[in-house]
Amino acid sequence: MFWNLLLAHLTGDFILQTDWMIRNRNKFWVSLLHGGIHFGLMVLLVGRSRAADWPALLLLAGLHISQDALKTSLVRRHPELLRAAFILDQIVHLALIQIFIRVFQLGPKTGEVIQKPTLVIVIIAYLFATYVWFIIERTFNQSDPDALSWISDTKYRRMLTRGGLISAFLLVRSWVLPGLAMVLPNLPDSSKYRRRAWVTDITVSISVMAFLFWALGWPP
Repeated sequence: MFWNLLLAHLTGDFILQTDWMIRNRNKFWVSLLHGGIHFGLMVLLVGRSRAADWPALLLLAGLHISQDALKTSLVRRHPELLRAAFILDQIVHLALIQIFIRVFQLGPKTGEVIQKPTLVIVIIAYLFATYVWFIIERTFNQSDPDALSWISDTKYRRMLTRGGLISAFLLVRSWVLPGLAMVLPNLPDSSKYRRRAWVTDITVSISVMAFLFWALGWPP
């Protein structure tokens, strides 16, 4: 169940939270929309247990809204704490998911067979290595306009690079998955961020490969 709710969180907090929502998150109805998206994704991804689990998931979405409001207020007063607030915010979100799973016993009930959600874990790996990492990198470079512009300009080719590395890894593991071509960053030689791209993209890709080994229990 943790993996399903983690996928809901990554999708709601990174993929479906647009720049417009981020700029207007101080408005209550925008925060409510963001929380509603999280709630809908969680209910959708918990599967057959949704009929019993939705009240707890609604409470979890409410806590998500409150937590985001606290983070927004803190960063507005202390912009220099953006990075620390972002990291702490994500840690607390993930901790709350785990706490709710244990306290409210979310997921399959007694007697039901629990299988490891392999596809969900692989999707999480791809999301983190591509778009989620782009958002993290952009957040951590808010104080450097040049780097921020470069990150935005090269986001698709670098996402393809990291996604391609993960695909190559999965194919080597003899997975029956469509693989992307491994395309290295095609950045101008004059770019002062070229070395950073190589180091960052390869490090993130290797980290996600290690995550897959751990999460999927390789070797069996």
